[in-house]
Amino acid sequence: MQVAGEGTVLGDFDGAELAAFPSLTRFFRRDGRYLVETEGPDGKPAEFEVKYTFGVDPLQQYLVEFPGGRVQVLPFGWDVAKRRWFSLQEGERVVARRLDVRDADALEAFARAVEARFGAIDLWVNNAGLLEPIGPLHEVEAEAARLHIEVNVLGVLFGSRAFVRHLRRRGGEGVLVNISSGAARRPYAGWSLYCAGKAAVERLTECVALEEAAEGLRAHAVAPGVIDTEMQTRIRATSVERFPEVGRFVALARDGRLNSPRFVAERILALAFDPAARRNEVCLRLPDESDAG
Repeated sequence: MQVAGEGTVLGDFDGAELAAFPSLTRFFRRDGRYLVETEGPDGKPAEFEVKYTFGVDPLQQYLVEFPGGRVQVLPFGWDVAKRRWFSLQEGERVVARRLDVRDADALEAFARAVEARFGAIDLWVNNAGLLEPIGPLHEVEAEAARLHIEVNVLGVLFGSRAFVRHLRRRGGEGVLVNISSGAARRPYAGWSLYCAGKAAVERLTECVALEEAAEGLRAHAVAPGVIDTEMQTRIRATSVERFPEVGRFVALARDGRLNSPRFVAERILALAFDPAARRNEVCLRLPDESDAG
């Protein structure tokens, strides 16, 4: 996964159109941003800014960011070889769904849809998460706290459960990766919810690893390091009053010590499928890309 930009976006964003699910979709650029006009979750036409790209060959997918920091894959992709847009519907190479990770039934249905299309799911990654609210706990609104924990903890729990149930249905081995953070083990003033949620993810992953080891599950909670994404941009824009350690993250970006999304994705794939990269620990941290050579 890479930040969308001139050097990473391969698709045609010069006014190209795709007449497919969910409706007529237009791809265009404005003020240096990559935009998609298509049907939104409410069924009405809307514009979405592409924040990240995923994949290079044979296809590239695009992720947009919704309010609250939620990132979602668009239901179409760019065929690199044929240089055309196509819909990611059943019968093609990808099963894509718009869903809310707080909806346990939707996650179960998604797992079954993938199972019906491809048979086995070998790797399941729970990556959805929120950063906000940032600030001292005494200022946190109850609804913001509830949303954060529902997404960052229950979303991971429901996703993990859906994968475990799939694994028990089909038998055999599978790898579960829940994205954690260094904040799971280190407290940060202003991040009470984020630290608590990531700590819960690590303990949840340790528990499910014990419960399902005999069923073929290998589970990891992976702290990916500080990744060069929009989330880091928002962190660096936070005032020192709301996040006292903002200077540390500003310095990491300035010194070129951020991990790229591609580096993180490759390390997770290696952890899952490369015997030489296999780790016995449940909770682990990826190395810094700048130190990895």
